[in-house]
Amino acid sequence: MQTMAELHSFRPYVDQEKSGKDTSKWVENLAEKKMMMMMMMMMMMMMMMMMMMMMMMMMTIIIITIAIIMKTKKVKKKTTRNVKKMKNKVMIKIKKVYRMTLVKTKKMMKK
Repeated sequence: MQTMAELHSFRPYVDQEKSGKDTSKWVENLAEKKMMMMMMMMMMMMMMMMMMMMMMMMMTIIIITIAIIMKTKKVKKKTTRNVKKMKNKVMIKIKKVYRMTLVKTKKMMKK
């Protein structure tokens, strides 16, 4: 980059065609670099989203397992009913979160 700047400063503008070509090439390289950066950012964002999804899944699995353990330990009608209620609440929450993430991802893709 420095050498290019020096060349342009010292070179007389007689051979303007050559300098023009050089600058265009340099700009192209810059654009390519920017594109690469953008791609990297997108990839990072996607990875983050995936991580979030995985975390959510893990949480749901843990909650469900806890509910099942509760069910197996106390075989009473009241507790089972409560567990069922809990499960329903959890599922609703999960669905909400999942929808939110989907919407977010779609928005990201559009941008």
